[in-house]
Amino acid sequence: MRPRGPNLLRTVRGFDARDTRFVVRASALAIALPPLLRALPLPELVRRVAGDLGASAALPEPSRMVWLTDGVLRRGRGPFAANCVVRSLILLRYLRRRGVPAVVVFGARRTAEKPIDGHAWVTIDGEPLAEATDPRPLYRETYRFPEGA
Repeated sequence: MRPRGPNLLRTVRGFDARDTRFVVRASALAIALPPLLRALPLPELVRRVAGDLGASAALPEPSRMVWLTDGVLRRGRGPFAANCVVRSLILLRYLRRRGVPAVVVFGARRTAEKPIDGHAWVTIDGEPLAEATDPRPLYRETYRFPEGA
């Protein structure tokens, strides 16, 4: 059974202009990322998606961004299928544009079910953002952007 998350269709009436713009942008990025992940080397894609730190007040607060992103990806089909890489890259892009020094981390582990199991997450000040379980003790870090952060 899939966990229930925010139902964006029921809450659109409560959106302000920032929320609406963010949902449209996050949806477009969610559609664009899967083919880009197949076409570009990961470090290049992450660098392009992340961009520079900004200071845009036109974006929602970070906790609201997480909620809206999870709502966009909750649809569970096609480009909106829940995927930690897509979620992390959407959050990385827009958190950094808001001026939050977010870092994306990729990790891997071996499990009985899979020879290699991967996960991606975003950290702020070294702490995972909105993860149900802290992934740091579970996954061995393989890559982070920005490097050295």
